[in-house]
Amino acid sequence: MTFDGLLNDSIQYDYVSFITDELPFQDLPTLMATNKDFQAAGQSVIKTTVHRLLTAYGLNPERFRALLRQTGMVLGGYTILQLLLRHETGSLSLEVFASESSPHNGLERLHEELLHAGYELAEVEDGNAEPARLNALRLRCGIAALREYTRRSKDRIEGNRINVVIAEHHASVLTPILHSPTTATMGYLASDSIHHLYPSWTFKHVAWRNSSRKTPVVLTEAVKTTDPMTEASAWTYGRQHVSRLT
Repeated sequence: MTFDGLLNDSIQYDYVSFITDELPFQDLPTLMATNKDFQAAGQSVIKTTVHRLLTAYGLNPERFRALLRQTGMVLGGYTILQLLLRHETGSLSLEVFASESSPHNGLERLHEELLHAGYELAEVEDGNAEPARLNALRLRCGIAALREYTRRSKDRIEGNRINVVIAEHHASVLTPILHSPTTATMGYLASDSIHHLYPSWTFKHVAWRNSSRKTPVVLTEAVKTTDPMTEASAWTYGRQHVSRLT
């Protein structure tokens, strides 16, 4: 290929990257289906967004994603909202979902990783002192324990709190996520992909409470909504596309 050809390809890729970087997250999948350039650029934008989120909490993105990949842990809860809706990191916590039986000494390695990033394990009160309602909720969700890590941050933009939800041996790490209080947080971030059960509602800033009453909850401003419908979506950004992203 001539130098002019290489230059044109470089300009085209930069132009595509600019478009995908400015595009709302919910529109990326449609654009990525257009051609290979948009697909690669879109995956790169998603990966950059994920790395930016992890960096904001003082974590090494590549090392932390490798930890998730090896242990089966995921990020969920309000973390998925920070990612999809681009909330300010300092206003929410990073939520890690693990299992008592996480392989490769997952819990111990996670603890060491967070200490290395400057976090401290907060003291937890006696579990027996918890309200009966909270204990019942934990049992229903298959939660064995909750840990909170905190650090001193330089400013409000940085994240300074990481919560770890530990599922019981027999429970999946996704069980607590599927018992989330609203549909907005029924999603998770794995090492190389993002998944959500109600993406359309979440992007419209609307959620439903996870209860028999199905009461609509507006996340920001009033938005019209329809009857509940599960429409699970997933976005890949990692190992599945080794040639362009890793």
